[in-house]
Amino acid sequence: MVRFIVVLISLLLIVSCASDDSLNLADINSPTTVNSVDDLPKPTLSNNDIAKRKAIVVIGESASGQSQYNALASARGVAQKNLLSIFNGVKINADAIINKGELTKDDVNLIVNGHIRSLDCGAYFDRTQGIGYYCVQMVLKKKY
Repeated sequence: MVRFIVVLISLLLIVSCASDDSLNLADINSPTTVNSVDDLPKPTLSNNDIAKRKAIVVIGESASGQSQYNALASARGVAQKNLLSIFNGVKINADAIINKGELTKDDVNLIVNGHIRSLDCGAYFDRTQGIGYYCVQMVLKKKY
């Protein structure tokens, strides 16, 4: 009997939350899809741009020839990496091997590490080339 009451109360709670017009789960974490890459917000390239917008805006671009999901997912990852590298900087590791005066191996690795909280500000998928473009921004709360 107690289980029945708990299940009934749970169902009533779920139904009452689902009927609330202010709860729209489809809009949560879904980027604004635009009609062309030119409709995406322009990235902030200077301190003056950042001060005007009170946000840092970056665009990520995927490799060509991908499905829409893969292209947009990789473009989002590139954009987030670019945003993170602005805040935390980039660590560069370089290894070079010189054998008898000749360069035989030269590896350069860029490492970006950290956590960010960004907002999605637009996405575009070019169907002809299979390239995804993704915009993320970080709103600055303090005066820049």
